[in-house]
Amino acid sequence: MSFRPLGRITILLSASFLFLASCIESDRTIGSNFLPEDFNLEVGIAQFPIAVEMRLADSLQTDFPNYMTIGSFYEPPFGSVTASTAFRIIPMKQGQTFGDAPIVKSIKLSLAVENSSYLEPDQQFIPQNFRVFELLKDIDTTTLYNNSFSHSDLSTQSIEKGGNIFFGGDSLVIELSHQYGNKLVSVTQEESDSLNLFVERYKGLYITCDPVEGESKGGRLNLTLPTNIYLSLTYRHIDQENSIDRDSTISYYISENQPFLNIYNHSSQNLAEQEPGEDLYIEGLAGVRPFVDFNKIKESIESWAESNSIEPDRLAVLKGELRFYFDYPHDYRELNSFPTQLFLATRNPGLYESVRYEPITDISFTSDNGIINRSLQYYSLNISSYLQRVLKGLSPEKMEGYLTPIYQSSDYYSGATYYNVQNYLYYKALLKGPQSDRAPKLILTYSVVP
Repeated sequence: MSFRPLGRITILLSASFLFLASCIESDRTIGSNFLPEDFNLEVGIAQFPIAVEMRLADSLQTDFPNYMTIGSFYEPPFGSVTASTAFRIIPMKQGQTFGDAPIVKSIKLSLAVENSSYLEPDQQFIPQNFRVFELLKDIDTTTLYNNSFSHSDLSTQSIEKGGNIFFGGDSLVIELSHQYGNKLVSVTQEESDSLNLFVERYKGLYITCDPVEGESKGGRLNLTLPTNIYLSLTYRHIDQENSIDRDSTISYYISENQPFLNIYNHSSQNLAEQEPGEDLYIEGLAGVRPFVDFNKIKESIESWAESNSIEPDRLAVLKGELRFYFDYPHDYRELNSFPTQLFLATRNPGLYESVRYEPITDISFTSDNGIINRSLQYYSLNISSYLQRVLKGLSPEKMEGYLTPIYQSSDYYSGATYYNVQNYLYYKALLKGPQSDRAPKLILTYSVVP
């Protein structure tokens, strides 16, 4: 992944803002006439243990991902992970005719790899066997998630010919069966003229990778883009009426405007539990992760407030910080597999009765919110405004927080920074659990409004 450098522009802008700010006078007495003379704002700090569960990321949205991900891992204690991608194919030319009796000579799927992800250096060039299946179900508004497709939604047999071993290079060409090519050249004139009718008949393709054999630790994810995948179909074009008898080639591409998504399969269900002990696990993609029920946190704070003669509706959250601790692994290089940034995400209602994991808005309040602190060995999440809203009461789905990897992206022209759930790279981390010596906790800095 590459971004254009913004360092110089940022420094110049920051310097100009500093110069302007130094010329502004602040009147700190404004509004003081509205306060009683005996008003004193007292600040206190309270700490609360966090009741944490372990859950899989159920129905994680993976439509229109940053990268189309293909590969497999085997990582104890998480087990096996397989990443596949599904997409529609679009003919390069609509209204294509194939003549009287087209004979398929070859059909090839070409795939250029943009990047790769692996947890151990010796896994960069391991052999992986790619397979291609025909979709039997369309990718539509109901197929947004990592678990949208099952084996029954795919052709019973893969449609690639043998020998598609990929060693982690920059590209791969997969020869597909002539049987699938014959389906494409049997398109009707009406279907060829209409993209909607074409995709109604030809649902698309699904590329996957064989799982890692046995229990050999390791694996690799291969990342590509829609623009890096295309099909080339070469056939003998015979049209006696127009005296045509020649070889022709038609191409099919993957449109960034047509739906495509990643499919993930995890075997870490055994790590999901309501009362974890000394360990908490974070797994990338749609894997297992800590879950926090903020209804319970709200109850804990209200109980504490009552025992301290504080009315909950007068409690002002000055800062709410979640801390999740970790120990240095025996091999310090394993820290490279820890997520760079973790934050809370809630499952919010989307369009067409869908749900989407979205980071809570507090993440944008500070630039380092949720960033791993390797020296102090914890993740610090500033959730101040969210916690204040929790105390006032939120809808049920917004009271459920999933600790999940996050990534940042920037708009080169506007400079705006966006935060999204990281759903295309594999991470793994071991955190300290509720029964450990450094259990997760909430640090509440508060005041009581008179």
